[in-house]
Amino acid sequence: MILYRYNLQLSQELFSMISIFEIILRNKIDQEMSQSDWLRDAVQSGGIFDTPACIKTKEIIEKKYRKIHRNGSYSHGKLIAELNFGLWTNLFQPNQYNAVLNTGKDISRIAVLSSVLPLINCSGDNKREQIHKVLGEINQIRNRIAHHEPICFNRRLGRHTRKNTYYVRKKYQLIINMLKDMSVDTDGLFYGLDHVLKICDKIDAL
Repeated sequence: MILYRYNLQLSQELFSMISIFEIILRNKIDQEMSQSDWLRDAVQSGGIFDTPACIKTKEIIEKKYRKIHRNGSYSHGKLIAELNFGLWTNLFQPNQYNAVLNTGKDISRIAVLSSVLPLINCSGDNKREQIHKVLGEINQIRNRIAHHEPICFNRRLGRHTRKNTYYVRKKYQLIINMLKDMSVDTDGLFYGLDHVLKICDKIDAL
């Protein structure tokens, strides 16, 4: 029961951080695009995602656009808010990445702006691939928490589930690194909210 409660606390803390990270990421992406309504335009006839290679991305955006439009309260900001973390992560897949590049924007600046991730000392398509990998890992733990899966175990250590916080610590550091590369003051941003490592220490000490 103690471990169960710690896992709940850990999930709550980390999910709050991921939610904040997601908002910052999508806002940075939006700021990098020159068009004021670029998502809506991207799925219109002739838009950058109006291709067979980007069909899934187009369908996701179109579905959210129609939902908001039916309510008679469409705005670009509402469309941004409706889209999930997976969509922003998938912008770094090759087809979506190249589609945005064709608009004349440097998509390598989207997630990290002019910075280089500490974990990514490469450029060009290798950098795109690594950014996509890092965002995918963050999205993975986000989904695990959202589906109420325990995050305080490492099933790869043997046949039986074992208590282990390495998985959480690794994902936590990825979030911090990404935010710092977007010039975010993580200490100030998460002041009073971030107790992830302290809870990890308590779990390890059980």
